[in-house]
Amino acid sequence: MPMYEYKCSCGNHYDAVHSVETRDFEVCPDCGFKPKRVFAAPAKPTILEYFSENLNAWITGPKQKSRLLKEKNLSEVGNEKR
Repeated sequence: MPMYEYKCSCGNHYDAVHSVETRDFEVCPDCGFKPKRVFAAPAKPTILEYFSENLNAWITGPKQKSRLLKEKNLSEVGNEKR
């Protein structure tokens, strides 16, 4: 279920997890009034860098890895095209 962020006129700011169908029926846990939903930007995905000894380079994402493999005329095991 998705997490929603709410801010109430009483000053309460909180997160709630519930289904999409019930998101508009939320009540403030402090005062009982209907809060406003805060629209926040989605979190940026975390990219884990690692050093590839075979490619002798730091890998920061799948596009870079594909580019390095292509430059060195290599392919991953199990990813050969038939």
